[in-house]
Amino acid sequence: MSKKGLSLAEKRARLEELFHESKEFFQLKEIEKKGYQEKKIVLQSIKDILQSLVDDGIVKMDKIGTSNYFWSFPSEARQSRQLRIATMEKQLETLQAETQALQDKINEETSQRKDSQLRTSLLKNVAEKEKKHTDILSKLELYRDSDPAIVEAKEKAIQVAKEAANRWTGTWDIFLSNTLLIYTRQCFNFTKLLRK
Repeated sequence: MSKKGLSLAEKRARLEELFHESKEFFQLKEIEKKGYQEKKIVLQSIKDILQSLVDDGIVKMDKIGTSNYFWSFPSEARQSRQLRIATMEKQLETLQAETQALQDKINEETSQRKDSQLRTSLLKNVAEKEKKHTDILSKLELYRDSDPAIVEAKEKAIQVAKEAANRWTGTWDIFLSNTLLIYTRQCFNFTKLLRK
């Protein structure tokens, strides 16, 4: 049974774990070496995974001189998670308040609506028109094959197929005639040799 490779999420988690366990900063070469040896991450993918962690703000990067240094401490990760949780909770509260306000407005409007004779007749008229519309659409679907645009598209497709078939059969005819010509020449040359 072959080994199953790690998913991208598992590789990201293992690389982040490498930083949190060591609580140090590294250069790219050190990360590649430790990631391959300790966390069993494929060497070629470490750089891309590290870049995705940097892009997401999980791992920090700073250029000092000509070298790039990478680090991620558990306390920073915890703080960023707590901050994300707090912002999401605020968003949730805001959305729940908006939902409640809209629901209250809907309830208020429905309670104020009076069913008048005009409204019921208009609703009945709308229902009839919608039914008629669906009937027309179903009839239109029956005649879809006769639609001029579809017929024209089919004719173009037929023409293209016909041209392709002619091109291939023409090529085949040339091939056969050349083969026949070569064969007759060989036979003629063979009979010529026999006569000598």
